[in-house]
Amino acid sequence: MGANLIADGATFRVWAPNARSVHVIGDFNQRQRGEASLLNRDDHGQWRGFIPGVRDRERYMFYV
Repeated sequence: MGANLIADGATFRVWAPNARSVHVIGDFNQRQRGEASLLNRDDHGQWRGFIPGVRDRERYMFYV
């Protein structure tokens, strides 16, 4: 029998090759930009990161 796994957060990804920074903001972080909401950029213009505490179907937006 498999174990039930519950993720405590969500991974976000967006393509923004010309952005200087990208944050994920929503109710889960009081729509505040900070170190915890900042995504990391790779060499191909993809920004990604894991934000702890995000639940399924919570609203969010990218701050570019």
